[in-house]
Amino acid sequence: MGEAVHLTPQERIKLVQTLRNALDSIGLQKTPIVAGVGGNSTRETIQLARDAAAAGADFALVIAPGYWAGYLKGNPAVVKRFFVDVAAGSPIPVYGTSHPAPAVLCGNVGKLARIAALLDGTSFTTLAGLIDFLLPSVVVGSAGAISPLPNIAPKFSMKLWNLTQNFETKADFKAAQKSQGLASLAESALLKSGVCDLSESCFLSTVF
Repeated sequence: MGEAVHLTPQERIKLVQTLRNALDSIGLQKTPIVAGVGGNSTRETIQLARDAAAAGADFALVIAPGYWAGYLKGNPAVVKRFFVDVAAGSPIPVYGTSHPAPAVLCGNVGKLARIAALLDGTSFTTLAGLIDFLLPSVVVGSAGAISPLPNIAPKFSMKLWNLTQNFETKADFKAAQKSQGLASLAESALLKSGVCDLSESCFLSTVF
């Protein structure tokens, strides 16, 4: 559920509306918004997804209810049912994060490769849970990454993404490898600083 637990439902709506208006005002009408809609029940999560959609979000980022983590860990069928029900009730496409959804947070490229192989040919998209292994994850089938780094360094993050899409020469790979190393170091520092410092960094990056 991330930082969203610090917001009321009304504040979540206002946040998405403000972001949508800001993007539209600078000509970025086609830039999609992924809104976190984690809740502690299926009904709450679906309602948050509906609120996010009405506010202008294009995708809903869903995580299994953290309060019930102990129970859910031993009941994968219940976790699956949760995501299926939320996807059915959400008016916008759903990105699932945390087990057993297709966002790999542990940095295990082998696991991501297996998931991508199983989902090949389906309507599902697999994403790396961090940008610090974006390059190897793209090689095995990832369509991107969920990361805090683009909030602070969007141009650099897009440069890294573009580099992962072009391996025509050895120099291309070396450039991607170098940028991946910098991204890994940067994201590691961000994650060590914690949520509060990360939020402050995002704020400062919009001011200066």
